[in-house]
Amino acid sequence: MDNASKLIELAQKRFVILTPADIKLFRAVAKGEGAYYSAGNEKEDDPANAENWGEERTLKADRIEWLCIDSDAKNLVTHKGLWVIGACIKESLELMFAHIIYPLCFEKCAFTAGLNILQSEIQGLSLQGTHVRNLNAHGIKIVGHVFLRSGFLSRGEVGLIGALIEGGLDCSGSQFNNKGGVTIGGDGMTVKGAVSLGDGFRSVGEVRLSGATIGGNLECDGGQFNNKGMTAIIGENIIIKGNVFLRDGFCATGEVNLCGATIGGILSCECGSFENESGQALNCKGATINGSVKLKDAFNAKGEVSLANTKVGGDIECDNGTFENKSGPAFSLDGVEVKGEVSLKDGFNANGEVCLVAAKIKESLDCRDSVFINDEGNAIDADGLTIGGDLHLRDDFSATGHINLIGSRIGGYFILTPNKSLGESEIDLSSARVNTLCDNIDRWSDEGYLKLNGLEYEKIAEDSSKQAGERVGWLRLQPDDQFRPQPYEQLAKVLMKSGHEGEAIQVLIAKNEDPVKLDNMSWYMRLWHWLLGKLIGYGYQPRKTLAYILFIISMGCILFSVGYQAKVISPSQKSAYEIVNGVKTDTISAEYPVFNAMLYSIDSFVPLVDLYQGKYWLPNANRANDFRIPHVATIPVSGGLLRYYLWFHIGCGWLLTSLFVAGLTGLVRKFH
Repeated sequence: MDNASKLIELAQKRFVILTPADIKLFRAVAKGEGAYYSAGNEKEDDPANAENWGEERTLKADRIEWLCIDSDAKNLVTHKGLWVIGACIKESLELMFAHIIYPLCFEKCAFTAGLNILQSEIQGLSLQGTHVRNLNAHGIKIVGHVFLRSGFLSRGEVGLIGALIEGGLDCSGSQFNNKGGVTIGGDGMTVKGAVSLGDGFRSVGEVRLSGATIGGNLECDGGQFNNKGMTAIIGENIIIKGNVFLRDGFCATGEVNLCGATIGGILSCECGSFENESGQALNCKGATINGSVKLKDAFNAKGEVSLANTKVGGDIECDNGTFENKSGPAFSLDGVEVKGEVSLKDGFNANGEVCLVAAKIKESLDCRDSVFINDEGNAIDADGLTIGGDLHLRDDFSATGHINLIGSRIGGYFILTPNKSLGESEIDLSSARVNTLCDNIDRWSDEGYLKLNGLEYEKIAEDSSKQAGERVGWLRLQPDDQFRPQPYEQLAKVLMKSGHEGEAIQVLIAKNEDPVKLDNMSWYMRLWHWLLGKLIGYGYQPRKTLAYILFIISMGCILFSVGYQAKVISPSQKSAYEIVNGVKTDTISAEYPVFNAMLYSIDSFVPLVDLYQGKYWLPNANRANDFRIPHVATIPVSGGLLRYYLWFHIGCGWLLTSLFVAGLTGLVRKFH
């Protein structure tokens, strides 16, 4: 006897009378086949018409219960389980606390009463296209997937509180109707796969997912959630290890509440519609989102969108988003922490203040092609803003009002390349820190409207100007109420680090020539300051002194050579002349140092150097002779004048060599 016959025999002993529908069921499950009750006509097979189905399509619930619970019966069911197509199940199916060793599949069936599988353990559950009055699956454990999709309809609550689903929960293309009540009660449930509530999903009532854990994505693309004036989706403290998709036709009438949620991937709401005019349309207060938040591309919210105190690991993108709230803030980011990019661009428009105070953004803030208007105060108030990536103010970006970035931290690029100058829009970057400065040098605010004191940046982008003249002009856009050395020193440091040593030196020289600094000096200090600039570039060009040193030494060499040939330079030592027979002669001793005009000039010029010239030869103030240049001219040479020049020569030596050493050692820069 085969298993089908054995199962039918057991069923006859249990139920006595078996209908043809019963026998079809028992024979199919014993053979591992589907029990088909469909008529093959789409309209006739619609579960909405189940009340018109005859006895040949009707099963009693106790037959199914017996197959799942009776030890002898379930041993005759194959591993494929129960697969019933197009049947009407009378009475309530009660499988509470059952351990069902195979999957249950009811396709396009109709349960005229409830389906109660509370605290049961099942290998898999599929109700595709099936209509139920309600489904009580609280605390259920499903080893595989749960399919409530493709036309599934519930007229009451589908309860999944505390359920454990090892696979995914797929409700795409289904309808849940429980107006004024709960359509899906999934508080505290655990789904190790994805949860799909999209692609034609319809809910009239509240979808509850508070405290649930979802191992994959929460996919609601194209889903319709209607609970006007109340909460359409409540997912407080939900944990989603994948992404959340509320996009591409997603529509919620009522609040979408994800307060305190933890989302491992992105929160994507592109082309989504959120409507709750009396309160919050999308509430993510205190949520942690490891990926990006996308509120763009025809995103529409009527009611407040709140990301207050939210942590976002990726970007916040609001390109072409519409935020409307007549009764309060349209978009709140107070205290938000974003580890990616915040994008307010491509047609984003704000009339009033956009507040990012103390916000933390790990990646970028992109405001290209955006308009910020606030005639009476800050157009953008980002005091203390932290961005891990870039800040984009470019293309058609414009601002009427102040741009406050005091103390902000930008880990990537600060890009300021709007199509036109920001004019009288004040930009305050005081004490800000930027990794890379990328700008168009003539797009900053007008003179007096730029504040850079305390700004620190690591480098200037390749495409941005590094010309000292242009950069100094940029620094001098700052208010002229006081001298601020730090912006010059910061710019020079960056230029030096990037290999533009000459440009860096020009910036540091410009620092010493800052008009505000010069205005605060007395005339004699200004004169000395001018000399330092001409002679050693304020200590930044000590080699400049070498030209003056060489000129003075060369000039001395010529003058001293002329003086020697004109015999107005004489030995200064008594031992210079030979003594013959005790009588001093005019002949210089062979042992006396020979005069050398070049060495004499160097010896006289360089302090603390003895070349055996300066102390052995001196211009004789009592002599004056002519120096003849054959066939050209005769030049009178005065030893007295030459001595005056020698003193000048020595003084220049002390001054120029001292400045040269001070410039090389940085002493002048230290005190200047």
